[in-house]
Amino acid sequence: MTKSEIFKAAHKLAKAVVDYVGDYRIALSFSLKTVIAKAKKGADSKWFDESAERVRVKFEIKMHGFAFVGKGATNSGKSTSVYKFESVSKYNEIKDCSFGAYYFENGEVFANKY
Repeated sequence: MTKSEIFKAAHKLAKAVVDYVGDYRIALSFSLKTVIAKAKKGADSKWFDESAERVRVKFEIKMHGFAFVGKGATNSGKSTSVYKFESVSKYNEIKDCSFGAYYFENGEVFANKY
């Protein structure tokens, strides 16, 4: 990886964890160390993009109980936003009228927001 790719990957990872860490400089420092170590072991920029997204979802769930994980569609073709929840009890606690019924996928709790 070039220096430019390393810094881009580090910034993506830092943005994913800054809310959890509290300070962007600390998050960027941690991210740079992580990216450099992984790059030395042969990881490419695609790996870092996927990792930053996984980290973001994990920290949002830890902080708020749910996280946006992507776009979906109903059987009729209507576009929805898909959210992952920490648990069914967290879904019931957070639920507002715009979330549809929850469902399980691979042992995890999801709900669509219309």
